[in-house]
Amino acid sequence: MISQKEIFDDLEKFINSDKRDTIELSLRTNGRNVSEKRVIEVSEALAHYKNLISLQLFFYYAKIGDIGVSILVNSLSNFTKIKQLEISLIDNQVGDDGALAIGTALGQLKNLAKLDLWIYHAKIGDIGISSLVNSLSNFTMIKQLEISLIDNQVGDDGALAVGTALGKLKNLTKLEIWIYLNKFGDRGAKKIEAGLRNCSELKSLSIGIGTNNMSDEGYQEFDKCFASLPNLFSLYCYIMQNLFFYLLFNCLFQISDKEKLLKSRDIIECKNINVLTLFLERSDKTVSFEHKVKALKIKRLVKFSVRHSGYV
Repeated sequence: MISQKEIFDDLEKFINSDKRDTIELSLRTNGRNVSEKRVIEVSEALAHYKNLISLQLFFYYAKIGDIGVSILVNSLSNFTKIKQLEISLIDNQVGDDGALAIGTALGQLKNLAKLDLWIYHAKIGDIGISSLVNSLSNFTMIKQLEISLIDNQVGDDGALAVGTALGKLKNLTKLEIWIYLNKFGDRGAKKIEAGLRNCSELKSLSIGIGTNNMSDEGYQEFDKCFASLPNLFSLYCYIMQNLFFYLLFNCLFQISDKEKLLKSRDIIECKNINVLTLFLERSDKTVSFEHKVKALKIKRLVKFSVRHSGYV
């Protein structure tokens, strides 16, 4: 009999469990060293799940390196029916070789409709990220993608690969991409922006691009990109000290007091913003007034308010 879902937060129990015709499986471990021997056992156990359509692999702070990651993802080739996949390798020791193994494994999953991939606080550089994202071009059916590469070593060449891959995902309706705390500059940023422009079906976009080596020009290119997406009604943009979030009728900005709010005419002339809430890092009546003057240039704005807070 097919069981709908199984959840394991103990690797030992998972390895020793009876292998069933489960269609949804969640496997989680948090804050424990996972040896290569244990990863092999997990991979062998995963190979028995032939009917999965949804899989979660959450390995937080497990100190898994490239060899362990390669062993773990090798079992993914068995899941020919899988449609939803979430892999989280937060704060492990994944480098370029591990990223290559993940990309190779993902490239075999042709029927994915939803992919969440979180690999941050790792050691992935341009070679690894290029190998990883190249596999995304195979996902012709994918509509929802979340990829987090926070705090890696991605430079311009890696960002170029990300942009090229995104440009091929023309059916995406929801995208979350977190790539701040890396090393790319304007050249890489422009390629990411160009790739996003091809995602014309996007309705919801969340993106984090700050604390790289971008200039104001690089950030302004993203302003233009956001305004050009015809079906976008939800945008959340995190630029470290700058945080933008706006919906079809709502807009929320969080910025540094020193930043120049709304300097891009593409945002000022946005037709969708009716309500704007501005968060400032500290209370300053002069700064608040200066931002208010700029904000009121938004053509359809009907409500404006200022709050003072470090974070939303």
